[in-house]
Amino acid sequence: MIENIISELVKVIDKRKRLRAKAAKLSDPELADCLEELFCHIEIHIIQKCFEQADKLMNLCCRLTLRLSDPDRRFKTIKRLQRKRLSWLEAQKKHSGCVRLLRSMYKHSSRPQDEEAVNAFRAGELLMDLTSAFSRSGRLGEALLSAEKAADIFEKNDDIYNLTAASFNKASLLYDQGRYAESTAFCIDILPEASKHKDLSANVMLQLANNFEALKMPMRACGFYGKALALYYQLGNLRQQADISNRIGWLMLKKDEFSISLRTLRTAFFLKTEAEINKTLLRNNYWRGQAFRSLGLKSKARRYFLLCIVLAEQGQNTGFLNLARLGFYQVSRRTKMSLRTAMTATALNSGEHRFSDLSEGFLRLKGEGYMLPPFTEMKEKDHAMNLSEKRAMRNLIDDLLFCAGANNAGETGYYKKQIQAFLNL
Repeated sequence: MIENIISELVKVIDKRKRLRAKAAKLSDPELADCLEELFCHIEIHIIQKCFEQADKLMNLCCRLTLRLSDPDRRFKTIKRLQRKRLSWLEAQKKHSGCVRLLRSMYKHSSRPQDEEAVNAFRAGELLMDLTSAFSRSGRLGEALLSAEKAADIFEKNDDIYNLTAASFNKASLLYDQGRYAESTAFCIDILPEASKHKDLSANVMLQLANNFEALKMPMRACGFYGKALALYYQLGNLRQQADISNRIGWLMLKKDEFSISLRTLRTAFFLKTEAEINKTLLRNNYWRGQAFRSLGLKSKARRYFLLCIVLAEQGQNTGFLNLARLGFYQVSRRTKMSLRTAMTATALNSGEHRFSDLSEGFLRLKGEGYMLPPFTEMKEKDHAMNLSEKRAMRNLIDDLLFCAGANNAGETGYYKKQIQAFLNL
């Protein structure tokens, strides 16, 4: 069984000679199975912030990958392992490390045996990732150069969607540099193509709204904010809907349009409240599942983990989704199954609360996961409302209170109570 093989490898992970001897006995299919299983464990370790253990498992994967005899499979596995390393660095906010790794990946992205279009797409994709890494580390000039290179590659290969995405990145970076007119020109240029794709169109509309607001053209900004709001509503993105409604309300407040401002700010407030309620519900179900699991009440734990999976899928919360999948997997005791099958299962099927691609549901994993602490070290604050979100919410309530007072609305008492609740946090 593959779990037993991995368990044996993990026991000698720090003893190179014994590890080499055990790995040498494995066939290519066994190595591939071990790697697939280990990738799932690495992902779980990263989510739970067990970075040291994840690092050891990635080093083990590296040694196993080099033993694969098929060059094509070895190349693909190395690329996947580099992506895991990238996720590991990003989770620790090591942006300079991300830049170094992505540069190395870009340098070695081309293979003579692959078609030119495949090599070009791979290089363009890495340049897009490099653009994001430069931007996160504050190196906007280098980010802009990287985005331009990616756009050139996609243009040469007639990849219109990715060309549009790369051009949008350029527009966003120009905005970050304070070059609002240039950013607007880029957005208008790519708008016809972006309009064919709902996600790109929403981002471009929002960028145009930001640009016009920065250029002190509030009415034009509100027009594009409205278009972006409609698109994000279709995409089901509550957070963006709330932020855009808040922005429109604030712009109307500056123009003394208190009635319009009150309506849009009220919408923003209730959208933010709904998002926070969903997060709290998700968080509470997860911790209840963990509590029942620690007490040995597995049937009750399964129910809460399943609810958490449903909520995480609806809210597109990947972190909690994978944690809940692991929790459900660990407390189910029916038959044996690989962890990787469990980590790709879904809880929703035609609105029913059951697993759609697994007839038996999630099944157990021996122990608590390789080298994983028995109970997560992740604190609740990691997923609760952070300081900037609290500040934004408090500012929103202050604006609502002002608008409600200016409109002689009967809801001022409600907003005063909300402010008092924030002071007690």
